[in-house]
Amino acid sequence: MFLQSLRAKVCLTLLTIPIAMFTNAVRIVTLWFLATKVDIGFLYGNLHRNGGILFSLVSLSILMSCLHQLRKLEGHWRLPSESRRSGSSQTQSTNRAERPTVHNLIA
Repeated sequence: MFLQSLRAKVCLTLLTIPIAMFTNAVRIVTLWFLATKVDIGFLYGNLHRNGGILFSLVSLSILMSCLHQLRKLEGHWRLPSESRRSGSSQTQSTNRAERPTVHNLIA
């Protein structure tokens, strides 16, 4: 739906695991920092139990920015192949015009 090429789809799929690992590491470090510097209650509080939504939104925003970049790159990936196709169709049309036809041979 968002990505057309298989290359971009595979790339986005492979990016999900490192992004999830990164945001989980950020969650752990954040909770550790708050527990050691502010209050130990952060390890047992609402941020620890219900904070997954907050960090999932961070993960989703990173994933959406990767999707946006892949869509831009997908346009660059597609341009050379489209220009080759249009160039080859032009050469085919000129080759057809130069070929002798039965009507040209009779006249």
